[in-house]
Amino acid sequence: MLDHLVTGPRLDLRLSADSEARLPEIAGGPSVALGRAYRIIDPKVKNPQSEQWERCIRLFNELW
Repeated sequence: MLDHLVTGPRLDLRLSADSEARLPEIAGGPSVALGRAYRIIDPKVKNPQSEQWERCIRLFNELW
């Protein structure tokens, strides 16, 4: 599906000012949830490495 979206024609659509203003809110929620989920998965780690983040992201992808 992602390959199809990347190779598809570019749409020249613009977001409204209100929608654009809400993008940090929309993107911020999943980012915060990912960080909190990581703390639940491995609360003792202070500086997670790439492999640990990838594991957490794989979990999120299963839930998505």
